[in-house]
Amino acid sequence: MTLSTDITLPANIQPVFPCRCVVCGEESSDTAKISADAQGFIVSFFVPLMSLLGRKKIEFPICPECKPRFFRQRWIRSLICWSIIIVVVFVALPYFQGWNRSVTKLAVLGIGIAAVVPQLIFEVFFPRWFDITASKETVDYEFKSEDYATDFYVLNREAFPDVEILVDNELVNNADEIAD
Repeated sequence: MTLSTDITLPANIQPVFPCRCVVCGEESSDTAKISADAQGFIVSFFVPLMSLLGRKKIEFPICPECKPRFFRQRWIRSLICWSIIIVVVFVALPYFQGWNRSVTKLAVLGIGIAAVVPQLIFEVFFPRWFDITASKETVDYEFKSEDYATDFYVLNREAFPDVEILVDNELVNNADEIAD
């Protein structure tokens, strides 16, 4: 079971990526861009416009063969999550007729969140190949491949020696500490 390896960099720097595809790890000269999700789960989950517009776009290497698969994975997982919420809300709503309107909204919201928990667990234990989450001060680069994450760390440590770089929310001084 693989969890993602997260590398956190300051938001004001342009990251350096290995010249390899983030999906298959093969050498690649092609790139793609994705928008960073907002830091807070609630914000990024309930405000899809933030995901569409994004606060920060990141360009990363990906081979032409993997590009459709990469974006298909992102869209299908998002579609599944939103479909679960929509179906659960419309199925649950009739059961709350006659209830106070405020209580109904809170109850349906709670049921919608509870219905998505299995999907969120799936996302943790079967991470996306690559994803980013941005806050005002930092950007988390989430890699499924630990080897790719290690190379990403090394390149950025060399490019920005004075910058604080976190690996899985811990300060790391060299690449050997990532695998520990």
